[in-house]
Amino acid sequence: MLLAHLVRADFAKAVCFPSSSAPVPPTEVLHKKALVLAPGYFAHTDPAHAETHTRMLASAIQQLQGELGETKLAPAGFFCLTLAPLNSKDAFPEIPDVLRRIDALCAHGGDVLLVRERELYTMTDFVNRYTKEPVRFVVGLSLLIRALEDQYSKLDGSFLSKEARQSRIYAYQMTVVDLRESIQGFSTLDWGLSETNGWVSAHQLHPVDRWDTFTLISSRATSSSR
Repeated sequence: MLLAHLVRADFAKAVCFPSSSAPVPPTEVLHKKALVLAPGYFAHTDPAHAETHTRMLASAIQQLQGELGETKLAPAGFFCLTLAPLNSKDAFPEIPDVLRRIDALCAHGGDVLLVRERELYTMTDFVNRYTKEPVRFVVGLSLLIRALEDQYSKLDGSFLSKEARQSRIYAYQMTVVDLRESIQGFSTLDWGLSETNGWVSAHQLHPVDRWDTFTLISSRATSSSR
């Protein structure tokens, strides 16, 4: 609880909660490693969502291992649980709720980085302090939509960071129900989508009547559906 308070009060940029040990400083788990980061709020802690989260991270680790080759060490994967609210006017989540989400992720074997900010570029800048190896984000389509809606066009390197050469985004499929629920109220574009058995992949997603925007944002991220 104390460590979560430190992050919330911005006395610590991040804290690591491994699934199989006590919390450790992030430098001990990030140093010189290829990384897969799964950022999100992880508000749904039921078994079905927990299984999806676990598959998403495992799939991304496997994808990056394939890019690096079998001779390289296995990438480290972390759920990046953010404390920042969806809306800047909203309050930060209560610490007991944060700990409940951490426990749910750790219970399924996931290691958790608790971070204060929600922007991808802040996470990139943070991990780049400790590693120069490739960094990959794996996100559900709702977070991809949020990242691509051009909120960070004035930043060097756009929404990843000025060090974005080593960073890419893997886009993980979502159910239609979860996707529509997640983007309701924040999306500024009219996103069209198709589905396969109730699931939507990155290839089935596009902004309606804004193909010029889609061409622009597609050049900023490498998306891989799993």
